[in-house]
Amino acid sequence: MTMARDTYKRPFDLIVLAVSHLVLAPIFLLLWVLIPTLIWLEDRGPIFYTQRRPGKDGRMFRLLKFRTMRVNQLEGEPTLLATENDPRITSVGRVIRPMALDELPQLLNVLVGHMSFVGPRPQPPDIDEDTIALTPVASRRLSVRPGLTGLGQLYGG
Repeated sequence: MTMARDTYKRPFDLIVLAVSHLVLAPIFLLLWVLIPTLIWLEDRGPIFYTQRRPGKDGRMFRLLKFRTMRVNQLEGEPTLLATENDPRITSVGRVIRPMALDELPQLLNVLVGHMSFVGPRPQPPDIDEDTIALTPVASRRLSVRPGLTGLGQLYGG
């Protein structure tokens, strides 16, 4: 079943990505230029935030996001989830986070094949390990390519 799903899912992802960028070219152009410019102008820091995440079959990949927090978390530190009035969030981050525009660079993860449009969201490794330890069936999520959206977003908010 997985092999059959892979034969149509990857081409589907690429077709949707290409068609959406063609149809919505002016909007995507504006977003791909405006957001990075505003992030850079705010504090001259890096535009992207990357984090290692487990993908299909547990292979690690770099998840891309537009940076919405001040630069201060070091690689290997435990993941601290942001709170509503978290002082680490930048002013640009306060605008783009509610619209999930910080997730836009994950389209590049879809393009290179690390992610799909639909699948379980990739969790940070420390959170993923804790989830699997509490609920071993959760390890099944690593048998498919992670996605931009999945059941958790549909039913869990």
